[in-house]
Amino acid sequence: MLVNLTPHPLRFFPAGTPDHIDEGSVAPRLVLAPSAQHRPARLGQQTTGESVTVVDGITVDVITFGDTATSPQLPPPHDGTWYVVSLAVGLAANHRDDLLVLHEYVRDPNGRIVGARKLGRPGRPA
Repeated sequence: MLVNLTPHPLRFFPAGTPDHIDEGSVAPRLVLAPSAQHRPARLGQQTTGESVTVVDGITVDVITFGDTATSPQLPPPHDGTWYVVSLAVGLAANHRDDLLVLHEYVRDPNGRIVGARKLGRPGRPA
């Protein structure tokens, strides 16, 4: 069973769908609504230091992602259940074997992601 832990519906297109399509030109084979039982899994971030660097007039903050205070809040693993999360959450929690991310994106003519052809499981570095 797939559970969508993102805040928006996920569209999965057939394998032969081109990388770029006009919206509505290819019907998705599955639209997965966000989970009604779980909050969206977000990576979280916090500023950890004062802004001391400026690059080309733009302030650069020191930030951390996914530390213990803001780690993704994920449901516990459940046999037969796969949780679909954002790529950032999947990479931060790659110790979990039950997380999936969108893979082989499908985009509209403006480059906006409208879905994917596959799912992928974030691996751990060797």
